[in-house]
Amino acid sequence: MKRILITLFLSAVLLVYTYGQENVSKIVDMLPADTCWMDTFENVCNKKDAVYYSLYLKDDTSSLIRVKVNYLSGDLYMTGTLTNINPIVRNGQYRWFYKNGQQKKQVIYRNNLVTDIKLWGRDGYPDYQAIRPVRTSDGKVIQEEAAFDKLASFPGGDISMMKYISTNRRYPAESMKNKVEGRVVVKFLIDQSGKVMNAVVIRKLDKACDAEALRVIRSMPDWSPAVYEGHSESMYCTIPIMFKLNATVDMFENYQDFSE
Repeated sequence: MKRILITLFLSAVLLVYTYGQENVSKIVDMLPADTCWMDTFENVCNKKDAVYYSLYLKDDTSSLIRVKVNYLSGDLYMTGTLTNINPIVRNGQYRWFYKNGQQKKQVIYRNNLVTDIKLWGRDGYPDYQAIRPVRTSDGKVIQEEAAFDKLASFPGGDISMMKYISTNRRYPAESMKNKVEGRVVVKFLIDQSGKVMNAVVIRKLDKACDAEALRVIRSMPDWSPAVYEGHSESMYCTIPIMFKLNATVDMFENYQDFSE
């Protein structure tokens, strides 16, 4: 009897998976021939290797071109606006979403330059904050949100930073033995010369994972510093480091994309 129940359960799981895959295939087959296919890194690719697809819509009320990128399931992944397609010139607000509809990231562009960025985990906790240290007239240093002319950036950009974290993060043996998993959130300062300074854990997991997250952040190469009113400026950043058991954690899970 137990063997029959297990067989029925596995058959049901396979049926649900197959139904889901068939639905995705139907959606993909119905898309226009000029659909742009994109891989995990949002690069243009062939249909077979696609993770997302994008559509470009001309806005009749302005000179903007609206971009809409979807998961293959049809769920919304990203929206934004362009002022030119070839070459691509991003202007205005771009928003990215998890498959469950929760907002993942918001970026404001001005002629392809990032002027503001915010990231969220699926729990709504902010994962990246651009904060400027300001010295008051009485000598105290306070922190304020700032729309920089240019944000501090890791060499090679966000993708390179994700790769760096994935390559250099080591899962502590003690934490693995105790089956500890989750994320550590680290706050640090990129000073006016681009050096990583004053890294502290603001969301703890366990002692070993906290120490490893700090080690990874502190080992980063110099960044390009933020620019504010034409001058190099210090900027605080807040970034999560993921530790996940029994799974292949890709670089996106380190920075922005966490499990459902």
